[in-house]
Amino acid sequence: MSRLKLVFVLTVALFSSAKAQRVQLDSLILTLNSTDNDSLRVMLLNEIAFNNININPIAAKDDVLIAYNAAKEINFLKGTARSLAVMGGVYWGFGNYEQALSHYLDALKEYQKLDDLKGRSDCLNNIGEVYKKLGEYQNSLDYLKHALSLKEKLYGVGGSPLSNSNLGELYTLMGQYESAEENYKIAIEGAKKLNDQRVLAYAYDGLGLIHFKQNNYSRAITYFELAVDARLKSEDVRGLSYVYTNLGRTYMALNQLDSSKLYFKRGLKSAESASASDVKINVLKYLSEVDSLNGDYAKAYFHYKKHAQLKDSVFNLDKSAQLARIQTEYETEILQKDNEAKQADVKQKNTMIIAVIMLLILTIALANAFYNQRTVQKQANKSLQSKSEQIARQADELQKQSVKLQQMNDNLESSNQNLEEKIRQRTEQLREQNKILSDYAFFHAHELRAPVANILGLIELLKHSELPKKDLDIVTHLYTSTTELDKVIKNITTQVSGNGDIKALD
Repeated sequence: MSRLKLVFVLTVALFSSAKAQRVQLDSLILTLNSTDNDSLRVMLLNEIAFNNININPIAAKDDVLIAYNAAKEINFLKGTARSLAVMGGVYWGFGNYEQALSHYLDALKEYQKLDDLKGRSDCLNNIGEVYKKLGEYQNSLDYLKHALSLKEKLYGVGGSPLSNSNLGELYTLMGQYESAEENYKIAIEGAKKLNDQRVLAYAYDGLGLIHFKQNNYSRAITYFELAVDARLKSEDVRGLSYVYTNLGRTYMALNQLDSSKLYFKRGLKSAESASASDVKINVLKYLSEVDSLNGDYAKAYFHYKKHAQLKDSVFNLDKSAQLARIQTEYETEILQKDNEAKQADVKQKNTMIIAVIMLLILTIALANAFYNQRTVQKQANKSLQSKSEQIARQADELQKQSVKLQQMNDNLESSNQNLEEKIRQRTEQLREQNKILSDYAFFHAHELRAPVANILGLIELLKHSELPKKDLDIVTHLYTSTTELDKVIKNITTQVSGNGDIKALD
């Protein structure tokens, strides 16, 4: 009776939520039909497709392809990026993780070109979710942590409830239940503030799985039922298939096989409605196990066969090879840009490291320059020492020459003193001789002058006397000779009276 009541409540809730979802979609479609703005039409088509992912994935795929082609035609980069991201979600819903990863990576490249922090963080989160599905938990952890760091830049400490919920699921898969529970509780707290039923469903489902793994089945059922309620409110048909499957597993663990099979069938129906092939694979396997436990081996074989066929169609070797090829193709470029994004987050630290390195290089350069300078200085000192020794030798030689010159100078000075004395004595002798000569000349000049004057007087008397002509000629010659003698005496007197030196006679 209680099970029928729960089914009735879930059915009513499902119809109510579907009605609300229909209203939202109708509003988007009405706005789309009333606008001629190409960019706005692209964004509206993307949102219509996104809202249809878990309700009508086929319609979602058609709408997003139209949006993508229109965005490319008008070169609307933001619209193109959003279309690629929504297309990744569509393929995720189909369980085609190969195509989901490819489109998420393409969307990430576009958002990096636009420097759109939110778009990048959403894509990084979705890529981490794809790696989680593929069992590559370390890659998943790297992308999810990077996404959370960008979310914290956008929304502050704690980041996004969805990012914390995704990390909680990953830690659960890795067996780190304490870390998982911590992230789920952070997600629930944030989701309640935002009234985000979708994230609440993820977190409740995750906490239910933790208690399921710890064999605390009653607590697991409580959280799973909370997750069902949140899935219905968020109109997440695909999510419902997960929760129903988890409830089926829990009741199977409690050996309540009828309840288990009921939830598995509901999970299968929801998975088919959402075209969730990956969920269908697991549900068919669990139905086979329940049928086997009930002893209905025909149905067990039927469900297992369908499980194997679907698994082969979804996860064949060609798709694995193609997935590896896509991962290889994008690995270098995306990881490089991912590293650039991480480097932007630690730019300050890198700047400090570079500064320290530059300082170290400068120190080494200075030390090297100092060493080279010391080497050059040593060589210069050695050369200077050699020059100094050479100069010292030359100085000694000059000193010796100086001594010799000093001796010669002393000798010369002594000789000069002797010479001066000799010159002085000679000069004195010459002066005395000149004085004697001057006195002698002066004396004789004056003494001779008187007789000559007398002779000239007598000759004048004779010239006026009456003498014979012959005698008169003699007197004339005598006068001439006496006159010349008088001139000589006058000349001597003149020179002696001038400077006391005897000069040559004119």
